[in-house]
Amino acid sequence: MSEWGLLSFVLNVIWKLFGGRSDRPRLRVTIQPGMRASSPSPYGSMRLLNVIVANVGRRPTSVTHVSVLRPRGADTNYVLFADPLTATYPVELNENQRHLFVMNEDKLKKEYHLTPDRYVVKVDAVDRTYWSHGWLMRRWKSGRLRIGG
Repeated sequence: MSEWGLLSFVLNVIWKLFGGRSDRPRLRVTIQPGMRASSPSPYGSMRLLNVIVANVGRRPTSVTHVSVLRPRGADTNYVLFADPLTATYPVELNENQRHLFVMNEDKLKKEYHLTPDRYVVKVDAVDRTYWSHGWLMRRWKSGRLRIGG
């Protein structure tokens, strides 16, 4: 009888741990570089960097900042998405809801010397920070990965 009690207890603890992990907000970050604005648009004919932030978790959250990571050696680490039409912080995201953030890609290339193969997006939310890439790819794309001496 005690074995069944112990087994039941262990399974209950595992279930509670897994349930706590899945019962939280989780954001998915998708980058779409090189998008063109359609004809009647406040963006004119500029190329846009679109970032879609989707809440695929089970709890609502608030996005407080979205920014692009700059290469190593730059005077600042991030360029903030500050478009007045799409980046009205904080952005509330409920379960299965998404939001589009837009940045002028031509300006990214001209002023910050960033190319689409180097884009890494950081999303700050109330509960934690989310990235468009894993830690190793982030470091490689931004030039922060050092191999060897």
